[in-house]
Amino acid sequence: MNRAVLLIGVSQAGGLGKLKAVEPSIDKMAAWAKSQGIADDQIIRRTDAGGLKVTVADLFNDIKALADRDTIEQLIVYFSGHGVVNNRQEYWLLSDAPVNAAAAVNIEGNVSLARAGAFEHVVFLSDACRTPTQGVQYGRIIGSDIFPNIEDAELERSVDIFFATSLGAPALEVRQSEQGQQYQAMFTEALLDALNGKIPEAIRDGRVRPRPLKKALPKKVWDKLKASGLSLSTSQTPDARITSEDEAWLASLPPSVPATATPPDIDVTSATPPDAAAPLSSREVAQVAVEAALRGNSYGRAVITDAEVKTLTGRGISKNATLMLKSMASVVGDRRPQPLPKRPGFEIHGRGVSRVTCSDGEARLGIDSDAVTISVDTNQHQSQALIEFDDGSGVLLPVIAGFVGVLRLHERGLDEVWYEPADEFDASLSREELDYLRQAVIKASSLGVFALESDDADALAVRMQNLKFQDPALAVYAAYAYHDIGQLSRIAQMQGYLQDRLHVRLYDLALLSRGLLKDADLAAAVVPALPMLSQGWALTGALSGHIPTELDGLRQQLRPSLWSLYTPEGVQAIRAWMRHAAETSSSLTLGAAS
Repeated sequence: MNRAVLLIGVSQAGGLGKLKAVEPSIDKMAAWAKSQGIADDQIIRRTDAGGLKVTVADLFNDIKALADRDTIEQLIVYFSGHGVVNNRQEYWLLSDAPVNAAAAVNIEGNVSLARAGAFEHVVFLSDACRTPTQGVQYGRIIGSDIFPNIEDAELERSVDIFFATSLGAPALEVRQSEQGQQYQAMFTEALLDALNGKIPEAIRDGRVRPRPLKKALPKKVWDKLKASGLSLSTSQTPDARITSEDEAWLASLPPSVPATATPPDIDVTSATPPDAAAPLSSREVAQVAVEAALRGNSYGRAVITDAEVKTLTGRGISKNATLMLKSMASVVGDRRPQPLPKRPGFEIHGRGVSRVTCSDGEARLGIDSDAVTISVDTNQHQSQALIEFDDGSGVLLPVIAGFVGVLRLHERGLDEVWYEPADEFDASLSREELDYLRQAVIKASSLGVFALESDDADALAVRMQNLKFQDPALAVYAAYAYHDIGQLSRIAQMQGYLQDRLHVRLYDLALLSRGLLKDADLAAAVVPALPMLSQGWALTGALSGHIPTELDGLRQQLRPSLWSLYTPEGVQAIRAWMRHAAETSSSLTLGAAS
C-alpha cells in the first residue's frame, strides 16, 4: 500500500501557553513513518519551529499535491498543538489563530471532504485538547478546509479519527522528571507504542489495526499517566470514530512481533477506568442510557436507574450522573396530558417569547401553565418560524403539519427539542413509545457523546422505522450520529421516510446526506433554511450548505447551544432576510398574476 503522512505541529497559538512536547512528538512520528518504509517525499512536516508559521494554504497545497499524484492510497494526518471546541465542533489552531478566525483546521468539514476525496483511507490523529473556547475571540473561530473540494459526491472513502481525549477534556503533556526539560505528550507516546508493536491488544495478523487500537489506547494512556507520578483530578481518555473495515491497518510489524496477541472478541475497554471502583461520569452514563434504550424492548417505562447502570457495567455512578438521570426521569415520568395547540406550532418551556415570524401563515401566542404556546395558522405541509425569546436570542425551526415542537431552554442554551403529534391521543401514544429513547438521545447529544457503533446503528434504524417517525427531531439527532460513522445512506433513507409520510424535508438531513451537494435546487425545498443543530454550521462549506448570501456571517452569531441559538444581532439578520424573501415572493406572485 502506498502511504503518505502529513505531520502538523503548532506549539504556539494566540495567547495560549507554549506547548513543549510538540517538536519531540513530530520527531518521533517522523521516525516511525520512516521505519514503515514510507518514502521521504511522502513524509511532510509542517511545524512552527524556528518562528515559522503553519498556514491553511500550506496544508491545503500539501494535501492537494499528494492527491494529484493519484497513487497515494492511505493518508495519515497527525496534529500536535492546541485544539478548541465551538458548539461541539472541533478546530486545530494554526499560527495566526485566533486573530484570524479562519486560521484553524475545521476537523469535521475536512472529514466530510476526505470521505469523498482522492485517498482510499484517511486517518486523522489528533493530539490536542477538546475543551470549549474561552472568550469572544476564540469563540469566533470558524476554521478552514485543508482537503480539496468534493468532485464526486457519490464517493464513500474510509475515514478514521483518533482523539487524544474525550470531548470537553484536555490532552496532557508531562515533564519526564522534576529536573528534566523534556516533555512528552501522553497520547502520542501511547500511540507510538502501539504503532511500534508494543501494545499486543492492538495487533491483528501482524498489523496494527484501527478498531483494536481504539479499544487499547485508553488503558495505555492511563498507564502512562500513572507511571508519570502525577496526581490528577481528571483522567485523559482517548476516543476514536472508526469507519474503515476490519482489514484496514496503520502499521505493518516485523515478524519478531507476535502476529495476534489478543482474540478479536475480547473487549479491553473494561480495563480503562483509572480505578475499578471509580463511579461512572455523566458522559459515560449517558452512553449507557442510549445503549439500553436502543436494545430494550419495553416502552412507557422510567429512564434507566442507578441500579440498572450498576448491573450493566459493574460500577456505580457519580453524583452528577445521578442528578442527570433524575432530571431525565422527571421529564419521562410527566405523562399528564398537556393542552397542545390544535394546529402545528410550538410549546416553549424556560423562556418567554417576544415575537414569532413565520414564512407561511400567521402565528398566535398563548400561555398555558409554565409554557408559552405558539399556534401557526398555515395550509403548508412544511414551513419555518423564527422564534424570538425575551432575552433577544432566537431559533429558526421547521413548522410541520400535524406536529408541535417542544422546546426546553436552560441557562446553557437550547439543548432539548422534540416534536409531538398535535392530536392529544396521538401525542399520548407518542410519549409512551418514545420518551425513554428520546430523553436518552437528547441527554447524550447535549453532552456530545451520542455515538453509535455498527450494532447500535442497526438497532436505531429498526427503532426509527418501527416508530414511524412520530418525532421528526429524533431523525435529526440520529442523522448526526450516522454522519459521524459514515453511514450516509441511513440518513438518506430517513429523509425519504419523512418526505413520504410527513411531506417534510429537513435541512440537516439534506446537508448530511450530501443531498444539497448533489442538487443545488434542493435548498429551496428544505426547512428551515439553516442548520438546526449548531454543529451543522461547520459542515456547510464542505457540503455546499447554500446559506443565503444575506446570512453569510450568521455562523459567528451563534450562542453556545446544541440547537442553533442566535444572538440578538443574528436574530435581526434572519428576520430581515425572511421579510425580504416574503416581499420578493409576493411581488413575483403579483407579477405573474398580472
